[in-house]
Amino acid sequence: MSTKTTFKRIALVAVAALGMGVLSSVAPASAAQGRQSAAITIGSTSFKTGVFNYIPITVQMGTDWTMGDSVTVTAQITAAPTTGGNSNAASVLGTGAAAASNDDGLVFAFFTNAVGTAPSVDAVSSGTDVSALSADGKSAAGSLGSSGQIQMDGAGGEVSAAAYNVVTTSSNTTTGGALTVYLGIKPDLAGSYSVLVATNDGLDPSYDTGDTRATATFTTTGSVASVALSMKNTSPIGSTTGYGVVFSATLKDSAGLATGLGALDTVTFTSNNSGDTFYQCDNVGCTTALTNGVASTGMFTNGVGYFKVQATAATADQTSTITATTDIVGGTASSATASASFKKLSDLGADTDNTVTQGLGSTTAGYDGTASQSAAWNMYVSSAATSSAVKYTLPAAAAAAGALAVKITDVSKAILGSPAKVTSIYWYQVCSFAAAATSCSVTTTHAALGSGVSTYTVTPFTASASVIGVTSASAVVTVNGGTPVTTGTNTVTASPAGPIAAVAKGTISLSANVTDRYGNAIANAAVSVSVAGRNTVAATTKLSDADGNVTFSYTDAGTINANDTVTFSYTAVSTAVTDTVTVTFGGADVSTVSVTTPNTTLGVATATTTVSPISAGDGAEAGVVAITATIKDANGNLLVGVPVTWTVSGTTALIPSAEVTTYSSATGVASSSVLRMGSWRIHSDSNCRRKDRNWLSYIRFNNCS
Repeated sequence: MSTKTTFKRIALVAVAALGMGVLSSVAPASAAQGRQSAAITIGSTSFKTGVFNYIPITVQMGTDWTMGDSVTVTAQITAAPTTGGNSNAASVLGTGAAAASNDDGLVFAFFTNAVGTAPSVDAVSSGTDVSALSADGKSAAGSLGSSGQIQMDGAGGEVSAAAYNVVTTSSNTTTGGALTVYLGIKPDLAGSYSVLVATNDGLDPSYDTGDTRATATFTTTGSVASVALSMKNTSPIGSTTGYGVVFSATLKDSAGLATGLGALDTVTFTSNNSGDTFYQCDNVGCTTALTNGVASTGMFTNGVGYFKVQATAATADQTSTITATTDIVGGTASSATASASFKKLSDLGADTDNTVTQGLGSTTAGYDGTASQSAAWNMYVSSAATSSAVKYTLPAAAAAAGALAVKITDVSKAILGSPAKVTSIYWYQVCSFAAAATSCSVTTTHAALGSGVSTYTVTPFTASASVIGVTSASAVVTVNGGTPVTTGTNTVTASPAGPIAAVAKGTISLSANVTDRYGNAIANAAVSVSVAGRNTVAATTKLSDADGNVTFSYTDAGTINANDTVTFSYTAVSTAVTDTVTVTFGGADVSTVSVTTPNTTLGVATATTTVSPISAGDGAEAGVVAITATIKDANGNLLVGVPVTWTVSGTTALIPSAEVTTYSSATGVASSSVLRMGSWRIHSDSNCRRKDRNWLSYIRFNNCS
């Protein structure tokens, strides 16, 4: 057997930030060097016999790598099935291979993407053993010989192997310092195949001890047992290039695993509207017509194919029922339906009537960027966000329901995913508005864009006397995953917002939450807190927790008749963001104390009695029950810092010593607890200024040891 190792050196595009550094240009070519990866992740795939299945291999780069450094990725079969029975023939991927069974990567090779694009440099095919790849970037191929080296034209009986040398640039490298290649495997027998993937810093096409490595086992999937359809957009009606509803067809076997069509299997798409036409998305505009709506095996990648249906003959809004029917040789046919929606675009009148204003999906949180109506601009969302929107504001409230459209381009496959045949597939998305509406939003669901990793674009029409759009179609919106904790765009939110009423000499407890421009909590943020007014507390620094929260308390010691202003401030690099709370003193006396226990809610007895368990064997602390008292003045305002004394009747129930006296929080709630067996009467005493307010409640304990 001659098992092909496909070695390629690939040129990749711009500059990408690594996890702890920046992938930067190195002027001298000699500065680039081979590198060993930090880790390898082997992804999942459909695994159908008789066709190539493409497995994503993610290589984690080191933080000291620079652009132009290279890594060699190797792969080899470590186990493959046999037919069983008397003959017990082995898979050609394993030791059952004959000579040349993997010439030019016929059954086992590396590819540049998930749709089987081969590297640009052909494999070297000579009859000599290859222990290293020359630095000119040519590939080597062959079986894994007994000596551990790749034999380009080895004898039969050797397992399949492949290798790939990658030169790093930003086109294949994320800001997290990872690059992805794809290992194609074409199983010949049903069963399980084990693969060893490794990397090295030389040009060695075979695994050696000490190389970073990972292993995975893939089990072949069965014939197609089901098909599912998923529509991606609402399209304008008509035959304009790019119009049409893009949809995916996902194939699974009887076990629910992604699978592919056999060589003779097909999926046929039909519509209840005879004027609809179907296309394959094998180019950016999805313009390749499907003959009679029939899709074959090569149109699917890892069990997923993308297609488009166009309402060519429609003259008004239309909903089409799309049916996918499988024809599986030796199997059972299956079908699925889904609705494709089409809208007729509106015309609001003159140019000015048709000119809308595009902007951020939200002006309050989650978005950043400066919108333009005439030039390209960038909109930023959280790097972890899985949906985002662009808003279009009408020049006036709509007299009737209508629709405009924009062009969505999946630049980085963040929307359709890796099974998409090509990058930058585009379609038109309708933005519908109701009568009297003043705006509509185009919302797109996508994978997390990461920080500078993936993008997609939204392109509006140019407004005219017949088309709704913006000032110029040049105002293309590029949607990016933003970098968190950006200067000047963070938010500090104090709680409660205030103003709050506090009692003289009481303790005031407040909190604040720190988030970035996308609403993500900022952990370990240094928040400065100060008090001015009746009391003076010099600025003190509090560090936020994992949820972005800080807490602050102080006790009233003032003697003047004035309010306090509590200020929370967070500074990122140079721009500070603040929030303040006003605290008033000397207001109304305590009017109500409402106790909440398992049998009362704000002083109102529950309809049924709740029995609180206690585990006698574990001690009394196992039966602690939380109790609270809500403190208000005569106007119903919550009071802060009120001391509340807790007592309990009986001789065997108790309040924990540290909780006998507690203070009402910023939400006017004082908390304590009670424990022990029996039925007990709980007493809370709110002693504030001239008046006491008491409240009785009950807790029923039961021994559940």
